[in-house]
Amino acid sequence: MVVLDGLLSLPLILVSAIKGKALRPVLAEVTGLSETRIAKGNLDALSVAAQRRVAAHALEQALDEGRRNGLSSKEVESHLSEFQDLGSEPWELFAVLLMVREAGKIPHARAVGRKYGRQLAALLEDAKADRFDAFRDKLNPAAVYDVLTQPDGGGVERLQRYRVAYDEATSWETLLPLLSEAVDVWLLDFFAAMDAEWGQLFFDRMHPVPYFLWVAPMTTLPVPGKTVLKSRRNIAYRPVRRLLQLSHALLRVECRRAWPDQPAGRAELGSDSDRSEELIGGYFDGTKVLRVGDYLQIWSEMYKRLSGKISDGDSPTPPMALLHVALLWQRLLVAKGKGMKLESFIILDEAQYRACWRRHLSALVGQPSIDLHDWPEWMINQSLSSPSTESCQS
Repeated sequence: MVVLDGLLSLPLILVSAIKGKALRPVLAEVTGLSETRIAKGNLDALSVAAQRRVAAHALEQALDEGRRNGLSSKEVESHLSEFQDLGSEPWELFAVLLMVREAGKIPHARAVGRKYGRQLAALLEDAKADRFDAFRDKLNPAAVYDVLTQPDGGGVERLQRYRVAYDEATSWETLLPLLSEAVDVWLLDFFAAMDAEWGQLFFDRMHPVPYFLWVAPMTTLPVPGKTVLKSRRNIAYRPVRRLLQLSHALLRVECRRAWPDQPAGRAELGSDSDRSEELIGGYFDGTKVLRVGDYLQIWSEMYKRLSGKISDGDSPTPPMALLHVALLWQRLLVAKGKGMKLESFIILDEAQYRACWRRHLSALVGQPSIDLHDWPEWMINQSLSSPSTESCQS
């Protein structure tokens, strides 16, 4: 099945987002296959050697970035040794790529990725062998919704709807919507697991929050899901825009010991990063692609200007996992039309994400520290689909 085939290529989807290239040219570069062959799909039919090249290239890309971000040669060699055999565990490899700097310290997130990756691989094998009953059984409501049946996550109502559809599914065609929903649930839970564990490592002195939501698409419209736009003005706030505003706030408090009162607008961000307001506006509205190198240069320049120093030698480590998530979500959740203009976007189900995140955080946290610092109210009160988003500057 094409859906399963693509999901098992999740690490390469991340690499393509990081590189700012379409997936097909990246796959062609890695595998040596033509783009025409790749367009035919069925990538699970690649030879073992080709699959290993895919995994090795994805890891090398992440580690090259790690080198640019301060990983020592010894750390790079350690990561290569530890993770070189993850070609058969694509979702675990995805977690490693996403959080490459912390990759050796995320056993929980890697275990969650390994579990879901194996579930998808098993489904693909059943589909290829035409084992309908086995495939259907793996999508049973208990197997899919065990992570979302908490009252505050709204999972109970979704479980009831899913159970009705499951009972009525008697053909491959009627199973496909269930597969799509199961994948949505598993991806949401997987990102929440990575979010919880990475946040504990990177922001270890702060009260934990679901950080990945801070770089998810945000809108003034009230309903989660896919929205096709009739008007594009001040409707959606893209992941890259939110990443840049968050990065500015993090550096502002680091350099000046005070949080900004609100997210920086394009003029302030341009001034503090030595970039034109037009360029920042291009990042905000998606007409200009932000790449890893662009972000690292902006981070460095913002640090120097906000701190008043001429060198960035002692600047704080940039939040690379948030950068990766923002680039990925801008690629997957925001659709562009003619002239790079916003066409549609998907808003995550925030209540369900938070429910999953809390469950993973509970599995990770020991005795809470009494010395944790608070985030500013405007940061923790952000909602992905709420009138409160109107306060964000354009």
